[in-house]
Amino acid sequence: DLLEAFSKIEILDDWKLILIGSVEESFNGYIDEFFIINPHLMDKVIFKGYISDREEIYSYYSESKIFCFPSRSESFGIALIESAYFGNYLLSTDVGGARDILNVTDYGELIKMDDSDYLAGRLQELILNPEKLENDTEELKTKVNDNFNWTNLCKKIYDKLN
Repeated sequence: DLLEAFSKIEILDDWKLILIGSVEESFNGYIDEFFIINPHLMDKVIFKGYISDREEIYSYYSESKIFCFPSRSESFGIALIESAYFGNYLLSTDVGGARDILNVTDYGELIKMDDSDYLAGRLQELILNPEKLENDTEELKTKVNDNFNWTNLCKKIYDKLN
């Protein structure tokens, strides 16, 4: 859905879609077909593959403005917490901890599952209104750290128990 949504955005300006994570071999045919149908997106959609180096992943988060997470199912979603920590606007389906993270950060929104038209519209709206992507990165870091850092959570639990 994310690739399909991205192909429906009319005005991309200098925006790019960077996809990090391993790609199932069965998906390669879809990717090839996607670029045949959308050759104008060859330099806009970048597959980075699996990255194990946390610092490299953090550098992508810190350079990004939007983190799009259109999953059908997910556990708590550490990637959502990490991207929020780096100041990304979150677009996520209502899976795992997405609702909890958005309640804490108040920076992002839940999106409809399996609706590429809706997702394309939300992305287009954000691209055309970059002021919606302005945030206080330090405040977001504090909110994420206070509410999702294990050390802080354990201290809160310990304090409640004592």
